[in-house]
Amino acid sequence: MIIAHNLAVLNTWDKLRKSSESKGKTLEKLSSGLRINKAADDAAGLSISQKMKAQIRGLAQAQRNIQDGISLIQTSEGALGNIHEMLDRARELAVQAANGTLTNSDRTAIDEEITQLKQGIDKTIADTKFNTIPLLTKPKAETLSIDFNWSNVAVSSVFMPNGVWDGNKYVVLDLPGGPGGSEVYHSTNGISWNKESDISGGYAMDVLWNEQLSQYVAVGGVDGSTAGFIATSSDGMNWSPQVSNSSEQLIKVIWAATSMSQSEPITE
Repeated sequence: MIIAHNLAVLNTWDKLRKSSESKGKTLEKLSSGLRINKAADDAAGLSISQKMKAQIRGLAQAQRNIQDGISLIQTSEGALGNIHEMLDRARELAVQAANGTLTNSDRTAIDEEITQLKQGIDKTIADTKFNTIPLLTKPKAETLSIDFNWSNVAVSSVFMPNGVWDGNKYVVLDLPGGPGGSEVYHSTNGISWNKESDISGGYAMDVLWNEQLSQYVAVGGVDGSTAGFIATSSDGMNWSPQVSNSSEQLIKVIWAATSMSQSEPITE
């Protein structure tokens, strides 16, 4: 006869199994040092923990970014300190050269040292970099291209000093190199651009988006004349010339809370 149901043994085995599982979880926590290792331990707690871990990692990276910025500033500061010392020495030599007791050969030697100091300053400026980024010189100009869907037009080939963002799109007016009005371009992403009808009657030197009036205003000059030019638009694509009482071309437009103001170039 086989005993298939020994309740005492089954009860003991169940408690042993639970004890073994509990021991496994405890060992897992001891090994990892974490109270929550998987969703089965605490699903809500794990979700909160993951968010906090992401924040901690982000803050740690931000701290490293700040440290990199400090290192960059310290590099610039050290280079500027060296330049300052060389400038102080150059000034000292300049004062020394004014001494009436010096001979021409003495002044020649002083001039040679000043030349070396100038070369040292130029070298320091050129060689001061952080992660290959020049710190004391302007980065080299890069030629960008704008895709107008039908062709690529290099930015460097068209002078576009006037551009605004109205919250939905960019509007750019170029300064033509020959007769004719300013060309108008607009883009919603800064990559794909569309050309609109040219502004007739003049060229734009500056453009303003007035959010309060929901209006664009462009000012400039008239071809073949010194008179000023004003044009307005409600959408940045269709422009209407306005009457300008200025006998000089207009170079800047600003919004003074209640009215528009244009400025003319200073003439002597």
